[in-house]
Amino acid sequence: MVLAAAPARAGAITYSCSSNITNGSLVSITEGLQICNYLNQGIAPIYGGIFTNANSKIFIQFQSGNSTLGENVQAINVATYGNYFTQLSSESTDYQAVNSLAVGASSLGSEPTIFGNGNIGLTASLASALNFGGVGGVTAPTTAGTNMGIATCSISNIGCYDGVITIGSLNQMWFNQAISGGTAPPNGDYDFAAVVEHETDEVLGTLSCIATTSGEFDQCGQASTSPNSPDAAAIDLFRYSASGARVFSAQTAAYFSPDGGVTDTDGNQFNYQFANQDWADFTSNCTFVQDAVGCNNGTALDITSDGPAGTRGPEVAMLNAVGYNLTGPEPASMFLFATGLAGMIAGARRKRKTS
Repeated sequence: MVLAAAPARAGAITYSCSSNITNGSLVSITEGLQICNYLNQGIAPIYGGIFTNANSKIFIQFQSGNSTLGENVQAINVATYGNYFTQLSSESTDYQAVNSLAVGASSLGSEPTIFGNGNIGLTASLASALNFGGVGGVTAPTTAGTNMGIATCSISNIGCYDGVITIGSLNQMWFNQAISGGTAPPNGDYDFAAVVEHETDEVLGTLSCIATTSGEFDQCGQASTSPNSPDAAAIDLFRYSASGARVFSAQTAAYFSPDGGVTDTDGNQFNYQFANQDWADFTSNCTFVQDAVGCNNGTALDITSDGPAGTRGPEVAMLNAVGYNLTGPEPASMFLFATGLAGMIAGARRKRKTS
């Protein structure tokens, strides 16, 4: 279904906590309330301080006995490449990233041949940030701590979320920063804030549509009907193996670059193994929030400081490239296009971060 565009949602990131965080069943009631408050007073403002249009409604829950650190479920909204480019050009102030989309295309605005006329998968948050209308999200689960009952819905409805985040491995999760203002976790524990940021980044738009099990381009709801569908996520447009060489091939080393492959931002390396991990996660360990595997060596990672010498990390550049604008004075848009159209959701997608 194709619907006309509408004004973007106003506001900031808000986390809605499941009852199993605050009812005393998995952590004490006091600790649960402190954790929920920390999400909205400690983590949400990080994104509000970096981006002007990172608006997202996120439902978060705990899961007992889950060996996975974190996972998220969200709906993937589908737009044509042309409509995504139009909206990005109109709404984004990252002109370098917009211009880099000409790599492998006959002209700026034309779809690179590598996609084979495929569509672009957008998270609900990103579709809204780019001023698309008809955006689909997901409901909260009907049973706390599970994914049971999650269904697609219109993001404008009360009770419809941009994503559902589940946090597991609670016995290894370091909550002290949320509960008492503690610092880095001890060896053997995982930093709660870093795991939440990792999942939040994906709800906003760092997830990849490229498969990590078999085939390519089949992780955004297309696998059942077209296992090798040429659809890609927005972040997949910025995946390179060298300057000017956009790549999606299996077993080919790649990195995120906002400028057509010229710059490997902060020396990042995307996952390129079929290891059931997101191809837009990094292969490094205890280096970036967006590393595919969690860090339990006492390091507390944050997107504002996981870059060189404590600068903003590559996650910020990734989100900036796909459509989130940085705070501070911005020049007027260099592109003037009419508002585009968005296709309705292709399907819900679930993604895990492992320990």
